[in-house]
Amino acid sequence: MWPLQGGCPDACAAALGCDEHATEAVAEAVGLADAGRGDEADNLLAGQWDGESAWRLKRVGDRVRTMGGADDALSIWFHQRSRLLGLAQDHHVAFRYDASIPQLQMQLEGIAIDVTKGKKFFTKGSRRADLVEPTQLVSIESGLAALQALYGQDVVTTQIEGSHSRHGVAHGRELAYDTRVEFSEGLVCDGRVR
Repeated sequence: MWPLQGGCPDACAAALGCDEHATEAVAEAVGLADAGRGDEADNLLAGQWDGESAWRLKRVGDRVRTMGGADDALSIWFHQRSRLLGLAQDHHVAFRYDASIPQLQMQLEGIAIDVTKGKKFFTKGSRRADLVEPTQLVSIESGLAALQALYGQDVVTTQIEGSHSRHGVAHGRELAYDTRVEFSEGLVCDGRVR
C-alpha cells in the first residue's frame, strides 16, 4: 500500500508531481485509507498514471535521464536507465505488469546503488541505502523509506498475496505481483530516488 497511513499525503503528492489533480487524489486516498479502505486508496493513486494522467509516465523517465548531470559516465548510465523505464512504461500501457514491474525494480536498485555509491534499495543491514533526507519531502521517513521497508520484506514461502516484496518477485515466491498498483508504486520510487 502507498505510504498514506500516518498522515503522509504531502510525500505522496510530491511523488506524483504536486499538480492540483494529484494533490486532490492524494487527499481523497488518505481519507479512504483512514476509513480502512486501503485497496480503494491504492487503486485511486494507481489511476494517476492512466488515461489523461499518462503524461506522468514520461516525466519519470525524463527525471531519471537527467540524474547523471555533468558526470559523463553517470549520464550515459542514466540515459540507458531512462530508455529501459520507457520500455517498462510501454508494458504498463499494454497492461503487461508482469514485464514492467521487474524492470522497475531492477532500475530502482541500480539507481540506488549509483547515487549512494554502492548501497542498495532492497537490502537490509549495513548495505541498505539511507533514503531519509529531511530537506526532501518525498524522502521523509513515511515516504520512500516506508516503501523501502515494504519492498525489502522477505517472502519465505511461495504465495499469492500480492506483496510488494522485490525478493518475492525476483525469486518467484510472490505469484500475484503483476498489478497496476504495484507498477504505479514502483514507478514513483524510480522517479524519486536521488
